Amino acid sequence: MRLSHDVRRLLDGCGAPWSVVEGRRHYKIIVNNKFCAILPKGPQARVENRPGRAQLNILSQIRRAARRAQ
Repeated sequence: MRLSHDVRRLLDGCGAPWSVVEGRRHYKIIVNNKFCAILPKGPQARVENRPGRAQLNILSQIRRAARRAQ
């Protein structure tokens, strides 16, 4: 699974353990053992190909989860 550069950079820099779990229809982003965001699996729904509100929401959810982890 490929993460966008912004998402990968934010996850690597958050300082909390994180993982991406493959679900049936979405990839689930887990930060500090807590669910924080989802990424769609379908090729037409890829977030990294469509920057905008969806990408900004995912980034803010990751930042929020990282703040709670500290």
